[in-house]
Amino acid sequence: MPQDVLAQTRQQRAESLTSITWRGRTVSLKNPDLAVAILKAQEVSTELEERAAETAEGQLELYDKVLEAYAEAEKIAKKSVKDDEAATAKVKSSKSSKSTEEVRFLYTYVAYYLQARTIQRNLLLAESIKIRTEIDGRSQDMVKLYDDILKSLDIVRDLPVVQQDNVLEQEIEAKALYFKAWRSVYVATAYTTLSKYAEAVALFDRAQQHVTRARGSNRGKSVTSGDEDDPLSVNEADVVSLEKSIRGRKCKAHAAWYLELDAERDGDATDVEKKLAAMRIDEKDVDEVSPLLTFTYGITSLRLETRIFRSQPPALIDRLNTYPTNLPTLKSHPNVPRLVDFPPAFRPIPAKPLFFDIAFNHVEYPNSLLDRAGKPQQTTSATGVTSGLSKMLGGWWGNR
Repeated sequence: MPQDVLAQTRQQRAESLTSITWRGRTVSLKNPDLAVAILKAQEVSTELEERAAETAEGQLELYDKVLEAYAEAEKIAKKSVKDDEAATAKVKSSKSSKSTEEVRFLYTYVAYYLQARTIQRNLLLAESIKIRTEIDGRSQDMVKLYDDILKSLDIVRDLPVVQQDNVLEQEIEAKALYFKAWRSVYVATAYTTLSKYAEAVALFDRAQQHVTRARGSNRGKSVTSGDEDDPLSVNEADVVSLEKSIRGRKCKAHAAWYLELDAERDGDATDVEKKLAAMRIDEKDVDEVSPLLTFTYGITSLRLETRIFRSQPPALIDRLNTYPTNLPTLKSHPNVPRLVDFPPAFRPIPAKPLFFDIAFNHVEYPNSLLDRAGKPQQTTSATGVTSGLSKMLGGWWGNR
């Protein structure tokens, strides 16, 4: 169909587009230019959904058309907001206030979909380069894509209607934490490539914290949107898949860290990656409940606790219930393992101190019963008591 005929047809259809419904709210659409731009963006979006089975290159071309259409609509909507602000500055009334709310709502609607489609395009790019990233170990491209996604969410968070909608604001925050978790995963993967396994384990822990906060920020609900047609949707299956990926990757990083420490202690220069491959760790098989991760290395089962050991671990006797990633050593002799602390530290014991009994011997009781019986009071000299106690304690401690 020729472009002029297509534009004329779209113009006729735009005349029937008199309102926009989004997130349970309907506002009137009075700007004809904005109606044409929104209709064009919706048509291209429909074409994108119908051709979802195409290759990544074909989908990227369609996304470029969608973003171009929404960028044009966003430009018109922003101009409408500026014109409305200028008109409101001259004359302010209840009618103008309602018009201002509608104009800002339309601008938020268009800008939201522009950023949502931008995020979708970045996710498609991330999916297309994920395999290449796993092979060559270059996670920087993935980190850059997730940085762009977080920037888009920051733009959405600053939109006028979003700041007034607490539910939408919570959804945006939950999605931001979800994508922050993915970013932490790929930063940790980059550290793994550099053989910095301790840092990688810490970053995987940070990723899990982001996922936990994402669930909590949305009040226990899934990290999803209240609008079924929302292009920026993250369902429960996506969150579960992310958690499995975090556990599996952390599992490998923790195992590599153990193997590296073991190689340093034994002076074995064998490649850690080869040993790690021999362990056959699959992130899909990681236990979802147990806090301990089980690895299989030949016929030996190793259980590594999922935490980072402190720089100065306790003596071996104080942590017999955990598998040692490295034996603690003496500061004076780095090659000698520190099995126990000697001399042992002072510890409280559930017993009565001896000197309580000694003090008890000096307690004087009233002699009222002896007075009633007419018997003389018995006096005991302090020196006699002390002498007797000295003999007793002297016998115990060898002073005779």
